[in-house]
Amino acid sequence: MRRFRVTSGLLRNGLLFMILCGLMLVVFHYLIASAMLSSADKQIQSWSVDSLPSARTLNSTEQLLKSATLWLPVDNPKVYGMLGKLYQWKSYVLQVGGQNPVQISVFLEQAQNAYQKQLRQEPKRPYAWLSFMETKLQLQEYDIQFIQAFENLNRLQGQNTRLRLQKLKLMIPYWKNLSLRQRAWLLTDLKWLLQTHFHAMNLIVELVKESDARPDFCRYSQWVRIEHPVVEKICN
Repeated sequence: MRRFRVTSGLLRNGLLFMILCGLMLVVFHYLIASAMLSSADKQIQSWSVDSLPSARTLNSTEQLLKSATLWLPVDNPKVYGMLGKLYQWKSYVLQVGGQNPVQISVFLEQAQNAYQKQLRQEPKRPYAWLSFMETKLQLQEYDIQFIQAFENLNRLQGQNTRLRLQKLKLMIPYWKNLSLRQRAWLLTDLKWLLQTHFHAMNLIVELVKESDARPDFCRYSQWVRIEHPVVEKICN
């Protein structure tokens, strides 16, 4: 009986030790992955239209992100969001260089797939929906997925001034390709920005005045009686 108790105790201690080692391994993997993601994020955040990343930098960042996924115990939506940005940058660099349009589309499709994977896990991320919509617009895909993304973004945007402005900047250049419902939503966004005393009114003037949205905006502002200096600058 005593020998059984000793054996049982040893087994229990051995099991606890194995569990502890497993947990330590998971934490170790997570710390390595987090360091990789942090490094990749810093690189992506440093890129801009005035400081384009090189092909070598893009490829090394992509490899860093893919390596991080191998160390993570579960799917991480943040990785997919960062991959989406990376592939968008890859497509943009090719566009600036006037290079292969087929490869540009491939990168945009890869970005789109990455954002879809992110949104399956984080459906309440408005900026992810905005980025997903951007790939749809660039690929000229005005399908049911685009419609649903637009509706989800409208539902989640709330009182976010910056988000509304980014949505307008993204979509107004594609005005002729938008549905009447989508145009109506964007006009109400413009009205909302004007009524909330948005601080950068000149941005709205620049955005609308020379665009295809101008006639609709001017008719809409008369119909709902928007009285604002911006309306005069755009419509007169």
